[in-house]
Amino acid sequence: MIDKKFDPKKLKKLNNPQRLKDVPVEHILKKIGLEQSDVFVEIGAGTAFFSIAFLQQAKPSILYACDISETMLGWIKENVIPDYPLIHPVQNQETSVPLGDEIANY
Repeated sequence: MIDKKFDPKKLKKLNNPQRLKDVPVEHILKKIGLEQSDVFVEIGAGTAFFSIAFLQQAKPSILYACDISETMLGWIKENVIPDYPLIHPVQNQETSVPLGDEIANY
């Protein structure tokens, strides 16, 4: 298996609005059978671009934006949290996420 990680130097690519047209959040939520959730966890959140869209669509009371990159998490803290305080950046490892079991529906 090829281990692919996003290059933080290409942050603008992650925040391209076209991504929401290519992969609509409504479609993702419909596929997993979720309209609303009290707690939402996104693994591989990057810049939290989709986290913001999930927050707006599913309206959770808290959204954990998990990523392995300290650079991405720092970007989230600086650029996202001031406007979206319900998003909580969490650093995960390759094979584990430091959140409690069954914390979220999906």
